[in-house]
Amino acid sequence: MASPAMAPPAATEQNPDTGGAPVTQQPQPSEPMSFGKNNRKLPDELKDVLESLIKDFQQQEKFDRIYEFLLDRKLRCYDDGVQHFYGNNGTGVYQIGEAGGSIDIGGEQVECSEYLDTYNIARARRRTIDAVLTQSPPGIIFEPDKPDYDPDIQAAETAEGYRHLFDQKNDVADIQQSVTRMFELSGRVVAWTYTARNQQKWGLNDQGQPRRMETTEIFGTLESKVPIICRNQDGALYCFLFKDPNILIARDENPWLQDENGTWKIAEGEGSIGETDWERYARLGVRQTKKGNIQISNALNHLVTELHAFIRPAAFRATCCDKVYTGASGWDEQAEDYVREPATNEDGEPMKVGDMLRKLYPEGAHVVYIGKVYSESTPDSMDDCIDIMMSEKRDSLTGGALMEPMIPIQDGFNDFKNAEREFYEKGWPVTWFKGDQQDYDAFVAQQARPAQFALLKNPLGGPELPVENQFYKEPDMTAPETFVQCMEDYRGPLSQDITGASPALEGVAGPHDETASQRAMDKAQSMGILGPTWSRVQLVFAGIYKKAALAASKNPDHAKEITVALSNKQTATIQLQRLSRGSFHCKPDTDSTFPESTAAKRATLATLLPQIATSPIGAEFINDPENWEEVMRIEGLAEDFSVIPAEAARKQIREIDILIREAPVPNPAVALYQQQHAALAIQAQQAGLPEPPYQPPPDELPSIQPKKRDYHKWELAQCQRWLSSDACWRLEVQGDLEAEAGPQPPLPPMPGYSDNPHVRNVELHADMHEQFLQQQAMAQQAMMPPPPAPKGAPGTQSPQAHPQVQANAQPPGAPGQPTM
Repeated sequence: MASPAMAPPAATEQNPDTGGAPVTQQPQPSEPMSFGKNNRKLPDELKDVLESLIKDFQQQEKFDRIYEFLLDRKLRCYDDGVQHFYGNNGTGVYQIGEAGGSIDIGGEQVECSEYLDTYNIARARRRTIDAVLTQSPPGIIFEPDKPDYDPDIQAAETAEGYRHLFDQKNDVADIQQSVTRMFELSGRVVAWTYTARNQQKWGLNDQGQPRRMETTEIFGTLESKVPIICRNQDGALYCFLFKDPNILIARDENPWLQDENGTWKIAEGEGSIGETDWERYARLGVRQTKKGNIQISNALNHLVTELHAFIRPAAFRATCCDKVYTGASGWDEQAEDYVREPATNEDGEPMKVGDMLRKLYPEGAHVVYIGKVYSESTPDSMDDCIDIMMSEKRDSLTGGALMEPMIPIQDGFNDFKNAEREFYEKGWPVTWFKGDQQDYDAFVAQQARPAQFALLKNPLGGPELPVENQFYKEPDMTAPETFVQCMEDYRGPLSQDITGASPALEGVAGPHDETASQRAMDKAQSMGILGPTWSRVQLVFAGIYKKAALAASKNPDHAKEITVALSNKQTATIQLQRLSRGSFHCKPDTDSTFPESTAAKRATLATLLPQIATSPIGAEFINDPENWEEVMRIEGLAEDFSVIPAEAARKQIREIDILIREAPVPNPAVALYQQQHAALAIQAQQAGLPEPPYQPPPDELPSIQPKKRDYHKWELAQCQRWLSSDACWRLEVQGDLEAEAGPQPPLPPMPGYSDNPHVRNVELHADMHEQFLQQQAMAQQAMMPPPPAPKGAPGTQSPQAHPQVQANAQPPGAPGQPTM
């Protein structure tokens, strides 16, 4: 039995052009070595080595990882309002303080105050930053790797079209908010872009199975592990991602993880290999309502940890990979058994474990564990599906959370507010008076009522002593001005300066913003502080879109041609087979400004429209119906009003999408005209008259012909716009659109029209709109009354033009005059 790992031998055949001499055919690339689907039948010898590598990597930098886990968990607790957080950076253990109690942190006793409330200003600052970073989608562009190479240009255009499909099938706004939240609380974002099956989201494919579609998941520090000391992703040897699904979901997605008797290999409540219980509880603890003491008894038995380990091929140089591989060399699907031939290299020598792993995973491995059970593994490159990004430029792949500097500010503000509360609750003034117990009881029992009278009996000091002198009330409590000012400083300027969330980002004038220009300058400076983070958000999405496009080219559920709806309400047809690694790249759009709110866009429009209204460019802008639709959308009126020219333009766009996939059709009126012209020519010749001129109709007609009641003016304008677009130029120059042919072969090109039949199809369609417009104009002109003759023309003067006649004129109905 031949090993499936071996390439087929070169074949020979007789070549008649060389007199029957044999010609050697180059061997075709063999299928990648595998052990069943997704290597689910991987031999135990290889499983043990992968498990050993994963465990070793998880133990690296474990003390630094304790600190980053604890900090991430602390920031997420602070964001949820759990802020009396006492942690030990050496052990990673933490406790949540309780009012009036005490806690033990590493042998150190900490007494908690009687007042231990939380006044969450950290979340308000984070939401201010979040609003700026999520109010507009990131601007990214696709560019060809070789700008002058047509296949690369086509690949970039196809990827741009696919981006709109990805946006329609995924909640991109939620992805963007997850990215910004992890930048704020974790500092590190790991975006995993892959092809997933999901019937609830995307329905069923043609085979009746859950449809596959590209999607992205976002992970923070608690949910991921990468080498901390690395400066960037290129040096990251591994990336581990952790998920904790319900045990029933894990079994449903991994049905092969049960034996012949139906017993499941997955254990309930089990963590992953190489992961400590503390790390798992830290990840799960932030999801629980009670942030203090995690419930670890039976509360988590329904969960199991799912590990996705991405490993680069360099990892297979480890010492554990140097031993000779003695297991099977492949899996035979037909026999459902291992290939027992020994695995050898090209020189016929026994293959080492590392060599075997590199052959299985030439660009890296994606290994999946459910709990402590190996599930499957695929040959995937980390750089084809993973993006590791920090919130700002760092020396390593840890730290940098935007809200980390807010911790001491939040702690101080809580202390101030709790001290203020204690001061007010325990510092109310007391009223003292001199009297006996009976008088005291009477005063305490007495309640104030409207229009109440009180009898003063037997003044203590005699009638000569005023009543007010018999009581003493302590002065009203007043917090020191410095105390109040310090709280305001913590709540306002200090926290704003620390986080960069200035009042200008909230639309509030700052202390020095006396004019509109000063407020605009303050806002620009505040947004500039967040500029580096915004560029990182754009970089994350650039990586996501590129990886999604590459994954889409391998997704069998996508049709050969896909029609996608663009953001400008147009559609485009894309062919995903044009996408390949090395033909295009994605990057942030340098022309894309910092995200602006709707209010800012409205203010810009209010300034821009009056300035351009009187210019020729402004007239073109105003006459464009799509521009008016966008203006109405920004003004919040899009749902209340409709723009008929814009609707007509969208109808024409849909027709153009069909026209460019088809070719013009022959005009059946040409043959009829030729017969009629020949008959008239014979009649003229017999009568001795000149032959009538030959003016046949067009040889071709568009495959879609306009209707009488179309809005010809606006649909013609849309055709003209498309004929001047880059898409038309690409189609005319490249001419490689794989479109359906017309019912008959297209005729030779006509003078003045494009040689490309698909472009000419649009031109002929535009001609017919133009003819309808001319007919409508002629009909309107025929219905108009003739213009009045100019005054003073001979024979046109009316009786009223002569003064004498005017004097002798009689009113209607007079004797001898007609009655009107």
